[in-house]
Amino acid sequence: MRTSIQISVMLRLSLALLLALSSSGLTKKAPEESVYEPDYCEKQLIMWGHRCDPQNCITFCTYARYDTGNCVTNGCLCTNLPCRGKKLND
Repeated sequence: MRTSIQISVMLRLSLALLLALSSSGLTKKAPEESVYEPDYCEKQLIMWGHRCDPQNCITFCTYARYDTGNCVTNGCLCTNLPCRGKKLND
């Protein structure tokens, strides 16, 4: 059986870990409001500075900010431009 001291220590460690994770920016944030729908943005993706992979770009854009028709996060930009000479999902 665990003593109250052990339980108290475990609770404090859990709380410290939770606080560290939430303050480190590892938690996901909801997208901001926009007149542009995420589906539109996700269909027009290209990437730069990373391997050009539409699925990775869509994942990155899930919690992106959508403003002025573009969503930009982690090197991911929604646009009509081609990706490595190929147009992505139309």
